[in-house]
Amino acid sequence: MEKKWWTPFFLPILLTAYPVCADFFQDQISKSFPGFVIMKPAEFNSDVRDNLESNPAFLTGYFNRDDFEDFVALIRAIATKRYVTLQLSYDYHETRLIACHGSAGKKYRCTVLLSDVTIVPEYRYLTKHPPGRTNCRMDDGSYIQAETDFIGWASTKSWATGAGETQFIYQPDGSYRRCGDLN
Repeated sequence: MEKKWWTPFFLPILLTAYPVCADFFQDQISKSFPGFVIMKPAEFNSDVRDNLESNPAFLTGYFNRDDFEDFVALIRAIATKRYVTLQLSYDYHETRLIACHGSAGKKYRCTVLLSDVTIVPEYRYLTKHPPGRTNCRMDDGSYIQAETDFIGWASTKSWATGAGETQFIYQPDGSYRRCGDLN
């Protein structure tokens, strides 16, 4: 195979681009949630890692109604906690599912969508959906039409049961409507 002339120049850039982006977003998270980090793909169940092309704990998109890129992340506490009973014990981390809305100057305002705990390996993961029909219904039974990208919070357990995912849809008042449940 012929070596391309540009390989020595661009390969290091390609290999370092992901950590630079991850570091930028991690810095944003550290400002709003000290002691928390974005979960890494290695902390997820092998079914999740093997079936998703991107980090199951991190997405970018346009989740609110402006032209600034936003991000969603599953973050976990750095500190490990231990649950102990007479029958069992296990380590776990406090987790937060967060949405961070971008603004001018690459500043982000973050909000917690869900607080939970994680036992590694994690089996739930993030999905992004384009604007359009959601699985959420209004009081009159009609489906909600999302005007922006919206967030899915899915589980490998739903693959076997056929159950849906929890969806978070941005609302005009700045909140998120949550519908559906993980199994």
